[in-house]
Amino acid sequence: MIIGFLSDTHENIEMIKKAVLFFNEINPNLVIHLGDICSPIMGNYFKELKSPLKVIFGNNDGDKDFLRVKFNYAEMFHGPHEFIVENKKILCMHQPEFVDVFAKSGEYKLIAHGHTHIMRKEILNDTLIINPGEVMGALSGISSIAIYNSNENEVRYYDLNTKREIDVK
Repeated sequence: MIIGFLSDTHENIEMIKKAVLFFNEINPNLVIHLGDICSPIMGNYFKELKSPLKVIFGNNDGDKDFLRVKFNYAEMFHGPHEFIVENKKILCMHQPEFVDVFAKSGEYKLIAHGHTHIMRKEILNDTLIINPGEVMGALSGISSIAIYNSNENEVRYYDLNTKREIDVK
């Protein structure tokens, strides 16, 4: 299964459109937004996404009820939230608190988080921990997303402006 991850879009309409176009080109089985959409109005821009969308609320997502209305085509969750992907547990959250504790439990093949705006790729106790970085691009200077292949248990990162792969160690 191919899963697209993005986080911290923070109402950057131009970059949201680029992320949706990028995902539509590669057509993942699922896209998971790891939080901080911020405005419910951004639901208008994610509607073009061809893949199913799941959203984990972030700390800057204010009006959650209105977000649910504008994202009525997506599933929305408070984090941390578990998903089962090909009989493997993955855990998604916005803020990375307790990531190490969850990873040390040995329950999860993948843990994905946002919040820090910094791309992350780390293995801890046989658990892959990822952060796709930030779509908005204002803090790190790079608008990025991640593509996870569950069969390979591998993640690749992409710059939305150049569509080039980013090497994350």
